[in-house]
Amino acid sequence: MRYHTSSPFSVSLANISDLSSSQDSPNRGRFHTTRWSMVLSLGEDKTETSAALDQLCHQYWYPIYAFARRHGSDAATAADLTQAFFCDVLERDVLSEASPERGRFRTFLLACFKNFQRNEHRRETTKKRGGQVQTFSIDAELGESRYQHEPSHEETPDNLFERRWAMQLLDQALARLDDEFSCSGKHELYAALKPFLSGTPATSSYREVSEQFLMSPTAIKVTMHRIRQRYKDLLQDEVRQTVSSSEEVEEELGRLFESFS
Repeated sequence: MRYHTSSPFSVSLANISDLSSSQDSPNRGRFHTTRWSMVLSLGEDKTETSAALDQLCHQYWYPIYAFARRHGSDAATAADLTQAFFCDVLERDVLSEASPERGRFRTFLLACFKNFQRNEHRRETTKKRGGQVQTFSIDAELGESRYQHEPSHEETPDNLFERRWAMQLLDQALARLDDEFSCSGKHELYAALKPFLSGTPATSSYREVSEQFLMSPTAIKVTMHRIRQRYKDLLQDEVRQTVSSSEEVEEELGRLFESFS
């Protein structure tokens, strides 16, 4: 079964499942300060950590929206809950609630949202705070449009959250790949090869691209390999942004791939 993603094609996980064993990734073995590790660090620079948390929330609000919808909320209520929840997360001192057990951002986020659902009076309280409310806007129409493409079978809210979280990471990595090649001077070649990220094309397909760009089929294959490798590196970096240590990256990747099984 195929699942909807904002990407223009379905990514073949077979092409990226060896990510953790990639030996030529420039980031392998290193762990720089990331958005989530910055939030968990309880540093004194509240402006910087607040910006990091805000960025994470804006990138990954849709899995929460999908969870709320699958949990039984209608579209309007789910949008209201999601927006109110993220306003609450950004407004109060979430750092004081962080713990090693919540080292992964998605785990922390879903646990907080479940608590928020159990205490819906916070939503009404948030609405009454007036000018003190930190604005967090979501595209409710886009969220519902995406949700309508979700599978209709009886998938649990937690499983749907995991799946949409994984797809969001894939989409973020793909968007970064698009941006890199749009500025590289090789945008047209990349656009011609991008559909092949979903799987290994027939030999005739490579031949057509090689003829179009006056390159040998071998050169096209090498270029495709480099594009796939760069995508893997970017996906690994996206995962790194949402965990608190390098040791968690490979484990998190495994969990995300399991969400598609």
